Amino acid sequence: MAEEPDRTGRSALVGSLRWTRSVLLVGVLAFFALPFLTVGCVPAQFGTQSAGGSTTYSGYQMSFGLDPTRGRENLLPAQESLPDQIGLQPLALIALVLVVVGLVASFVVNDPRTRRLVGLATAALAAVVLVAAVMVARSTLVSLVTDQLDGQELEEGRVPGDFVGSGQGYVLTLLALLLVALGEGVALFLAARRTRRRAGEAHAVGPPGTALP
Repeated sequence: MAEEPDRTGRSALVGSLRWTRSVLLVGVLAFFALPFLTVGCVPAQFGTQSAGGSTTYSGYQMSFGLDPTRGRENLLPAQESLPDQIGLQPLALIALVLVVVGLVASFVVNDPRTRRLVGLATAALAAVVLVAAVMVARSTLVSLVTDQLDGQELEEGRVPGDFVGSGQGYVLTLLALLLVALGEGVALFLAARRTRRRAGEAHAVGPPGTALP
């Protein structure tokens, strides 16, 4: 009877962790709508923006090759615009698919260990792929900024890459994925340690009916 409260507590903890994982992954899908990369404060025209304008690229825009979000205050006439699209980013799409797989698994996979392994693998892999996706997209944007500066001299110490920054969507997405991976890793470690402890206790007690020396 003494073990019953302990089991109830563990069940509540497992349920809490499961819902926390799901909430974080739903959050990741929401964060994909926020800016992952931003081009701003360029001292010359960039894309549809005059000098000082801002162009942002969300996770979904990167994943599906959609047009970026362009500032309105510095918007130039269509006939004067330059390229600012970076096209579909395959790595960003792969990261998004991994997040969806992890979210679905959190609901449909019943075995706790399998669910945690899938959660750990998808979150960790999605984080790595996402970092690579942003690096590739950023490199493309830096090349576009460099071309559109067209040799214009910059302030001392500044380079084209200084005008391309990471957005809050990318930071929040990466943080949420790392939290999921960390949580799943800790849960797997604690479950394995508990299993080893039980095995040790069973070995010490011996099979039923066996007298201890």
